[in-house]
Amino acid sequence: MKATVASFFLLLLAFQVALAAPEVTIKVLEKGEGPKIESGMVAVVAYKLTLDNDLIVENRSKRDPFRFVVGQDGIIPGFSEAVIGMQIGERRMARIPPELGYGPIDQGVIPGDSFLNFEVELLQIKTDHDHDGDGLQDHADEEHGDHDHDGDGQPDHSEAEHVGHDHDDHDGHDHNGDGIPDHEGDMSKKLRDVEYLNKRHARDLVTPAMFEYLIRDFFTKPWRYEDGPIKILKATAKVMLAFLMIAVLAYGAYRGKLWTL
Repeated sequence: MKATVASFFLLLLAFQVALAAPEVTIKVLEKGEGPKIESGMVAVVAYKLTLDNDLIVENRSKRDPFRFVVGQDGIIPGFSEAVIGMQIGERRMARIPPELGYGPIDQGVIPGDSFLNFEVELLQIKTDHDHDGDGLQDHADEEHGDHDHDGDGQPDHSEAEHVGHDHDDHDGHDHNGDGIPDHEGDMSKKLRDVEYLNKRHARDLVTPAMFEYLIRDFFTKPWRYEDGPIKILKATAKVMLAFLMIAVLAYGAYRGKLWTL
């Protein structure tokens, strides 16, 4: 009888511990397609990290994505849990408790015991071929060395801060040479999509793409709206009218000066 009671209390205690165990709260914002990512695969993601006070800690855009091996050491456990099971194109809101985040220790602007709110979008899934554990894909070890282009002693795609942020990897995958990453799809349609264009910011772009962005934004901005062509014509007419008035006044002043001679 005593053994049965003891077993019951042990089970009850284990159940309470299980209920109290911290977990990542996930909300799917937009569904993706294709295979689901698993632990050990390489995830390429864009994300925005905020705290409960709405402070934006970091924003990694599609132009500057973060690449990491799901479940690897050096990545906060909650971030890997938030990504597992995602499909390409899927967007999630993940709320990570301190126990699965940075814990009680302050990390820069992140106070200890903070909940981390990630809005994550999975851009690509790759297989990890780093069998020697040096942080480089095996074919890169053999063919290209360590890829330390910035001379800091670390391979460009292994440098990390916070949750392993890859600040040197601007992997746009622009195979067709149009200056736009392939994963962004048909730009002729997206340049007419108000929601898509409103999300594009110059701060998200690397320096060489800045001029291209400004030119594209200048020539496409009016066409975001149905009455875009009419606005362009009106604006052009106003400018031409102003120049015409200046020319008439200048000519009148010039003729008036001649008449007084």
